[in-house]
Amino acid sequence: MATTSDESKKITLRTADNQEFEVEEAIAMKLVTVKTFFEENPEACEEAMPLPNVSAKCLSDIIEYCKEHLKKGRG
Repeated sequence: MATTSDESKKITLRTADNQEFEVEEAIAMKLVTVKTFFEENPEACEEAMPLPNVSAKCLSDIIEYCKEHLKKGRG
C-alpha cells in the first residue's frame, strides 16, 4: 500500500513470511523489482506489493543497505 504522509510517500512491501514493511518511496524505488512493478502497475500503489521469494530478515537487511546508500549520497 502506498500512502502519503507529511514527509514522504510510503510503499508497503509484503515478504514471503507475510511480514509487511512500510518503506519510503525513494528507498523502495532503489529496488529494481519494486520499481518495475509500480511502473507497470501504477494502480497497485494502494496495495502491499508481494515479494514471495524474499524473507523478512533479508528485506530488512536490503532496506537498511538502501538507506545507508542514499544517506551517503550514492543513490
